[in-house]
Amino acid sequence: MHVLKYLWADAVLSACHLINRIPSSFLHCKNPFSCLYPNKSVYSVALCVFGCTCFVQDLSSVLDKLCPRSIKYVFVGYSRTQKGYRCYNPSARKYFLSTTDVMFLNQFHTSLHKVQLLHQNLFLFIICFVTCTCSCS
Repeated sequence: MHVLKYLWADAVLSACHLINRIPSSFLHCKNPFSCLYPNKSVYSVALCVFGCTCFVQDLSSVLDKLCPRSIKYVFVGYSRTQKGYRCYNPSARKYFLSTTDVMFLNQFHTSLHKVQLLHQNLFLFIICFVTCTCSCS
């Protein structure tokens, strides 16, 4: 499988974020995150597809009436420190942490079409992990 090298770290962090929120039979069908942080919400932000196109609201003050109000990014994960999404702009080669309104498309970004293979494999891994480790009724 060929995946862009700079996305591997984000893919692993996203997979860990999801695995820590999956119920485990070892923990009596509780998830590890709620065991460590019982007072926090398990899903602070909605779950999204890794590598999909997202549009982040542009808050710069130099916009006039006819300028576009959003910037096209690629969703690459969840913030570890605050409530928000990590987004990547391939044309500017910069990461952005969005805590404002984000609109997601369930399409993969055109320059990241090989990420679809990674997403399918991560999804299969998570499904296998759930079915093998949690036998809750």
